[in-house]
Amino acid sequence: VYEHRKKKRSAIKINSFLLPGLAQIYAGNVLQGLIFLWPFLLFLFIPVMNTVFTIEMSGFSHFWINLLSLIFLFIMYALSNIVTRRRIAKGWL
Repeated sequence: VYEHRKKKRSAIKINSFLLPGLAQIYAGNVLQGLIFLWPFLLFLFIPVMNTVFTIEMSGFSHFWINLLSLIFLFIMYALSNIVTRRRIAKGWL
């Protein structure tokens, strides 16, 4: 049982670096995982689509949206990893 839990915790640690919320979904906390995953994908989607669908002549008019989105993207990634690491350390995942 101990070896199984140790392997599961190592898989959760690896999944936490891939996508925020993926580790919680893997551990069975689907709602908490989606709460982290959905905003991360939204903030990832904004800069990608903002470069694809440009309407104006100047490409720098929405630069602040891309910058703000990338800041929130990093915050969501870091926050998800912190929460996952704490939950693993307490034995909740």
